[in-house]
Amino acid sequence: MNSARIEYPQFFAEKLQGNPQIRAAVDSSITVVADVFQVSKLPFFPDYTDHGIEHLTRVLGIADKLIADCAREFFTAEDAAVLILSVLLHDSALHLSEGGFLTLLNSNKESDHSRPNNWAELWREFLAVAKRWDDHKLVELFGADKAGTPRALVRDPLDHYDDLTESDRKLIGEFIRQHHAQMAHQFGTLGFPGHNGQVIQFGSLGSEFSELASIVARSHGFPLRDCIGHLEEKQFSRLEHDNIHPVFLMGVLRVADFLELGNDRAPLIAFAYKEFKSPISQKEWRTNQSFRKISWGNPDPESIHIPARPMDVYSFLDLKRWLQAIQSEIDMTWAVLGEVYGAHPRFSAFGLTIRRVRSNIVDDLSVFEKNASFVPRRVELGAAGADVLKLFIEPLYGQYPEIGIRELIQNAVDAVRERWEFVKNHPRYAASDPSGKDADVVVWLDDPDENGTAVLTVSDHGIGMTAEIVSNYFLKAGASFRRSIDWKKEFESEPHKSQLKSRVLRSGRFGIGILAAFLLGDEIEVSTRHVTSERGIRFSIRLDLRPPGLEIAPIQLNYDTNLQTGTTVKVKVNKVRRARVEKEGRDTHIFGTDIFSDPHLWDWYYLEGPSVLRLQGREKKTLKQSAAVPREGFDRARGWHVLPSSDYRTVHALVRGTPGIYIPDLVCNGIQVRGVAREKLLLWNYDPATNWKRDLFPRQGLFSVRTPALSVFDPDGRLPLNLQRTGLTNLRLDFVSGAFAAQANAVLATLVSLSPQQPALTDDFLKALTEVLAFGQTIPVFFTEGGTALLTTANLRLARVRKCLLINLEAFRGGWLAHIQDRYDAIIVARWDSRRASPIYSFNDFSAWIASARVITRSNEEPVVRKPLRFRYKEFSVDEFNVYRTANCSPSLLKQNDIETLRDRFLARGNTAELWSAKDFIAAELFLKELPVSETPPDLSISHYWEQVIREPVIPFNHVERQTRLNHAYQTLREYLADFSD
Repeated sequence: MNSARIEYPQFFAEKLQGNPQIRAAVDSSITVVADVFQVSKLPFFPDYTDHGIEHLTRVLGIADKLIADCAREFFTAEDAAVLILSVLLHDSALHLSEGGFLTLLNSNKESDHSRPNNWAELWREFLAVAKRWDDHKLVELFGADKAGTPRALVRDPLDHYDDLTESDRKLIGEFIRQHHAQMAHQFGTLGFPGHNGQVIQFGSLGSEFSELASIVARSHGFPLRDCIGHLEEKQFSRLEHDNIHPVFLMGVLRVADFLELGNDRAPLIAFAYKEFKSPISQKEWRTNQSFRKISWGNPDPESIHIPARPMDVYSFLDLKRWLQAIQSEIDMTWAVLGEVYGAHPRFSAFGLTIRRVRSNIVDDLSVFEKNASFVPRRVELGAAGADVLKLFIEPLYGQYPEIGIRELIQNAVDAVRERWEFVKNHPRYAASDPSGKDADVVVWLDDPDENGTAVLTVSDHGIGMTAEIVSNYFLKAGASFRRSIDWKKEFESEPHKSQLKSRVLRSGRFGIGILAAFLLGDEIEVSTRHVTSERGIRFSIRLDLRPPGLEIAPIQLNYDTNLQTGTTVKVKVNKVRRARVEKEGRDTHIFGTDIFSDPHLWDWYYLEGPSVLRLQGREKKTLKQSAAVPREGFDRARGWHVLPSSDYRTVHALVRGTPGIYIPDLVCNGIQVRGVAREKLLLWNYDPATNWKRDLFPRQGLFSVRTPALSVFDPDGRLPLNLQRTGLTNLRLDFVSGAFAAQANAVLATLVSLSPQQPALTDDFLKALTEVLAFGQTIPVFFTEGGTALLTTANLRLARVRKCLLINLEAFRGGWLAHIQDRYDAIIVARWDSRRASPIYSFNDFSAWIASARVITRSNEEPVVRKPLRFRYKEFSVDEFNVYRTANCSPSLLKQNDIETLRDRFLARGNTAELWSAKDFIAAELFLKELPVSETPPDLSISHYWEQVIREPVIPFNHVERQTRLNHAYQTLREYLADFSD
């Protein structure tokens, strides 16, 4: 428990005796501060080490020990009073109460040399940054749960101030910690904020006296030289003002506060008494526990010894960093004191008693290591320069140089979007936009020279880069500037309190894009100029360059005032395997493909803006963009539909089957997401992480609804792309049901507009079905007496189909069994598949539906299909035509003369391919079970949309009847019917 009295050293008491008025004011201030600290519960610092009355007493004691003997003669009562008051003030902000914090936010008085401290505005700025903290920072402050995720997210505590959580208090505490030095200044001049707007005054010292004490208190949180400038701005002399020597007092306070450490501030009992959830607090307490009392009596009179016993390597590294910081602070203080007082005959005596900090973990590390239970050094994962980068590039991207071009285009387009947004918010930089430009981004792949080396140039009129961005992000693998707080503050908005949103589309995510450029060559040249910079930067990177005697090649950044705003990257292309070209007479044959022979390989971008111009060869031939996706907010484009989504800003879908429009399967922010081309029979082969085209929609029985082409506008990087950007890592997409609805309506529009006027499968109708549906041997429609329906269990039940005829496509088109088709509830058609597999294997699709079956075949062998169907019983034969059935088969609707008619029609066709294709299967009777109800969710079920839109068992053959009975469908599918019209 804190003592009720703050004690100050005898030396200060003796000095104050000479000025009773000042002493009375100091004692009054001490009483007020002691009373405040006595009742303080540190509501915003539940895990902090001691910052109470005992801490202030110890700081004052250390300050006394720091004042050199030669300086004591010139140390005045006024100095003692200012030093004592500054010590009282320096950490006073940590003792703000809940009511005091609100009073502070509502105050708006000037106390800073640069501007009024508008604490409400500073709080809003802090909160805006805090909401952009990553998980590492959140865990650091709030702690983590068992899964390693942050215990809390940032929310505004003022929205529920009467019910603050522990994380709310820690958030406010972090704000106070960051600004406690400025607060000390304000509290010293204007008073300490209390409840309900009340202000507690710390003493009756004069205004100038209080101002100086407040400046000294403030100085412990800022560089010492900056504080001297602050003194002079306030028109106080750096040497002396009314017997006060503020620069010396600043040095004494900052060093004393630094040296007030040790296990007295972090008693071991605290670890047993409470849980410290914040890693920051845990580290602070462990570090203080590791210190032992400072030894002031040493053989070297100008040194102190700080013994330490760190418990682990984390404490060791923190202690070592802390000791180095203390030494740096002492060195800086001595340097500043020399600059200020060194030339003055009297004041040159101002100095500290110590110049050197010693410790067993710094000066006697080998001795410490012998007795330590851990190795006292920093050991961590790292990369040993360019050689490791080489190993990293190829496994990540493979030997596909087109990916390197994609990454450079992607970065350039992002930079242009950022510039547009930046200029919108900072219009004074709009004039830097170049006029007469060919495009926002220009990509030029030159022809190879006689040595086989070409140059790829990607130039953009984007926002450009500063030296800090280049060194801290661009040249560091895995460090993305777009994840930094600076980027987020500039380009993120906050439409909802719980969710931040990027205002610009950004395709770059992982901070490794520049590595992909090394797929093209080992040398890259970069020139860049940020939109706010007066000069640009040029530099080059080589993976294989290592100067003599150096392990790591330094990269020299050269300034250039002649650069335009934006970035240009040039890559010497010398790692690309060329396609083999052979001439045979007048003919030229190209074997294989590469970025020189096939520019489509680096056709990655599909939006109109920002504009991307691709040029090839010395003649700079303009290459056309193979496809275009609509911009956000387009009015109407044939085949395109807007999908509902809350995770993504905009999602567009181009429904499959739209005639005359080509578009890649997936485009994100204008950049195509695709696998890479492999040389295999001149065919494309894709290697996505997840086969989203196959798995996005559930199978609908015998077929799947094709996935529409998708264009996603994803400013916040939510789309689950894999690291190589060749596919998706999962299918948890909130627009799946909307995409399914669009494609399902496209399927229904295809059927409504193209279904035949009689049981028939024309090439056009079959092609249309293939474009909107993925299916195998069974054509996914059936025909009844009155019309056509999609082949689903729901539609079979709706049309009351129990017995149906499954026919080989050639037999159906040839009308071989037209004389018996009207005996069945439905006709289903099967075909040979691309592997030349017989239509008889379509039984495998139906096996769960079939109660019994009868098959007509030209084979003398029992048909073999998947269990449980077994055609073990031969009923009769007509020449080479055989009829087999399953056990317990329903009575047949076939008679022997029907098979005779089939034989005659078949033989009349002559020796054609159709005869061969029907060698082992012609048709089958199917007797269906009670069909099960599908468990597919309604929003992903084509049957659900059939019931909602078509509302009939079948689409009538008769067009007049179709228009009448399907009036609702025509109205609902109006847009989709327009998609398929010529």
